[in-house]
Amino acid sequence: MKMFHAWFTICGLFAVSPDLLAQFTYSTNGSVITLVSYTGAGPGVTISNFVSIIAPEAFTDPGTLTSVSIPSSVVSIEDSAFGGCTELSSVTIYGSSITNIGPFAFSDCWNLTSLYFTGNAPPVSGQLNFEFPVPANVTAYYLVGNGGWDTFATLTLVRTVPWNPPILTNNGGIAIQSNQFGFTITGSTNLPIIVEASTNLASGAWTLVQSCTITNGSIYFTDPAWTNYPSRFYKVALP
Repeated sequence: MKMFHAWFTICGLFAVSPDLLAQFTYSTNGSVITLVSYTGAGPGVTISNFVSIIAPEAFTDPGTLTSVSIPSSVVSIEDSAFGGCTELSSVTIYGSSITNIGPFAFSDCWNLTSLYFTGNAPPVSGQLNFEFPVPANVTAYYLVGNGGWDTFATLTLVRTVPWNPPILTNNGGIAIQSNQFGFTITGSTNLPIIVEASTNLASGAWTLVQSCTITNGSIYFTDPAWTNYPSRFYKVALP
């Protein structure tokens, strides 16, 4: 196994930004890329989508880390990978590729309150509260249509909540009020959401417009800058 701070493919150089190189150490074993350690200062980290494994204690006590996004390329989060990340409050896991979460992967994450999942529930060992020995107030939000969440809740003691906020498009849901364009969003009580906007769907570029929580079953979103654009598209997403 070789340690490295940049990596090559048979087709040529894989470009990695200097900032990314400064924050992470990787290792490679054939085509498997492991994130060995994080040395940045946070607060938010998005793991690159070429990473397959997050090594044991890779993020142990990194200081000011408050949120992390784990891509669908990751198949394993090893033992105590985030153990001791005392300021970590939010974790987002994309896809359903994870086949292993090691013992105490999120131990001592005392400020962790929100887990967001876009795929099926990750596997857990069956030893109660083993992979996620987290505070009692942590909630896992998952997209409706994915499975395994009842078992996940039973084995981890993590509260699970389906994430399915539709936008109301009739009965006055979309309107112009006080010279501002807006629409009503409904969903489960205390559901966290973000609203993003784009002027060109083909570009794939979205801008955060508002971050909020649905406190009473619905919330009315308004965009004070709507007149600045000839057209604008909106989407509701996980934080």
